[in-house]
Amino acid sequence: MKKVNREALIEMLQNGEDVTEVDTSGITDMNKLFYKHKEFNQDISGWDISNVTSMCNMFKDCEKFNQDISKWDVSNVKDMRGIFDWCVKFNQDISGWNVSSVENMKNMFCGCKEFNQNISGWDVSSVKDMSYMFTICKEFNQDISEWNVSKVTHMDGMFDLCEKFNQDISGWDVSKVEDMDEMFENCEIREENKPKFCKENWRIHYVS
Repeated sequence: MKKVNREALIEMLQNGEDVTEVDTSGITDMNKLFYKHKEFNQDISGWDISNVTSMCNMFKDCEKFNQDISKWDVSNVKDMRGIFDWCVKFNQDISGWNVSSVENMKNMFCGCKEFNQNISGWDVSSVKDMSYMFTICKEFNQDISEWNVSKVTHMDGMFDLCEKFNQDISGWDVSKVEDMDEMFENCEIREENKPKFCKENWRIHYVS
């Protein structure tokens, strides 16, 4: 197996090469790795990403990507901002991911129109930003009522255009949330299922 660094891997992708059998164990930064590789859909399930700390916009605009990456060890990742942003076909089981170190999930599934996987067991207790996390996730309707969101400060646009989402998240601890502008815009959630926000913490004074 060929060991590659970030620069070599980017060059391989630009040249349209096969990256299924490369050793990625030395890479810590996968930011924008596949950004705008709209046709990319190779099987990278065997990649070793155990040392990766940032996946910001990793698959952004990968419109055809829908591979099984359930076995990836993401336990050291702190930044998952936009990792699947506009991956319109992505709908794989990532329920087993250890996301306990992740602090930023902004735009994580934004535009993932087909995503509807059970991520109820995720430990999101370190996350501070969930803004636009499920925006335009038109199929998403999973039970995430047990999520520990006590550190989250931003939930603006989180479920915007989640046309099917109607789970009971009224028990969420949202005492740290400052911005929830249009959190439920164009979302089917019933009023009684929404979290109980503390008005004194609000930066934006309404939740659509």
